[in-house]
Amino acid sequence: MLTFLTKSCKLDRLISEFQSISNPTDRLKRLFHYATLLPPFNDSLRKDSNRVMGCTAQVWLDVMMEGDGKMRFKADSDSEITKGFCSCLIWVLDGAPPEEVLGLKTEDLGALNVGGLQGRSNSRVNTWHNVLIGMQKRTKALVAEREGKPPSELFPSLVITADGMDAKGSYAEAQARFLLPDELKVQELVNVLKEKKIGVVAHFYMDPEVQGVLTAAQKHWPHIHISDSLVMADSAVKMAKAGCQYITVLGVDFMSENVRAILDQAGFSEQRHPCGLLEMQAWEHCRRSSDCAFLVVIAAHPSQPNQIALGMSDGAVYVIEPFDAEQNWGRIVPQ
Repeated sequence: MLTFLTKSCKLDRLISEFQSISNPTDRLKRLFHYATLLPPFNDSLRKDSNRVMGCTAQVWLDVMMEGDGKMRFKADSDSEITKGFCSCLIWVLDGAPPEEVLGLKTEDLGALNVGGLQGRSNSRVNTWHNVLIGMQKRTKALVAEREGKPPSELFPSLVITADGMDAKGSYAEAQARFLLPDELKVQELVNVLKEKKIGVVAHFYMDPEVQGVLTAAQKHWPHIHISDSLVMADSAVKMAKAGCQYITVLGVDFMSENVRAILDQAGFSEQRHPCGLLEMQAWEHCRRSSDCAFLVVIAAHPSQPNQIALGMSDGAVYVIEPFDAEQNWGRIVPQ
């Protein structure tokens, strides 16, 4: 007699398996083991429509619905860790009905305690989340297709008229935030950057609203550059040569490390000042001239763009956001 495990039972087994391994390195090795269990992925499925966006590695996901309504998943990645994540998710969800696929949350995977799921947010957490969301979005689309209903996600469209813009769909809404940044935020950012001679290099996966503010500010302060990680460091060197006293890196750890290494190679000395806002870090490339505290970095929160973090030379970090009632800048949030 065949016994079929439900999604809940599979998840419980997976959690028990990883929780029984106390050493983090051994848990990662187990994840690598799961990566080897992924079946071969047909090259014909490696196409843009199957890409899972938002992951640091390349991920492809193929989703099908069988005649009885059960969901089937295939995945592959150019990263062994990501392949392990995909393998775990597929083991839990492959063959499950749509309601079970849609019922799984990223938080449910936290008990695995592998790949950074507990603690601060990082790219590995995003991988779990983005692959799961990809599975669920495509499951919703297949359910809607089977029932003869239009897709639940609006087709992204941005209608521009004389009266403004009408954004439909989450992607279009993000583009609208990019095209119409808050002018007050832009001017305040420009004033601080000019006063402190701060250059900003940012990765283009930052929140669209943050990118919109930075792009608008660039018209008034040229030492702002948004690009991939390969170009960020070269831009930082140009900013240093142009007279910027501080360089702010908006991105993850290795991007800051790369910027610092290239600045070192170019002959600029710097001192690290961590910004306690997600994984952003700022690098000061001039020495302290006194013992008094002064501003060394300003950073926008990637998912809460109404918050600005100020990093001080004494290590303190202040988060500034508008009053709830007035929606104007000026309140310092207690630390």
